[in-house]
Amino acid sequence: MRYLLLIIEEDVEPYLRGPYKTEQQRDCAAVKHKRKVGNEDGIFALNITSDGRAQVHAFSGGFMDGVWDNANPCSKNYKKPTFVRPAGIKSG
Repeated sequence: MRYLLLIIEEDVEPYLRGPYKTEQQRDCAAVKHKRKVGNEDGIFALNITSDGRAQVHAFSGGFMDGVWDNANPCSKNYKKPTFVRPAGIKSG
């Protein structure tokens, strides 16, 4: 898996940052970018699978703002949040 950031500068111009060695490093870069530019840019997680498929995921506001306990991926105590998919909703 390759971990990148898809940034939409001022919600207009797309560009990529990365790749990062780990998901945590990518997520840390996302949080740092958000702190630097505020809400000016769209920031998305982009994973490239071993067979070349792109998977784009949004970061939640709570994650980006560090609202959750241990939600700062730049912290040594970081624990990746887990999400439970509601019954009846399939992964796309």
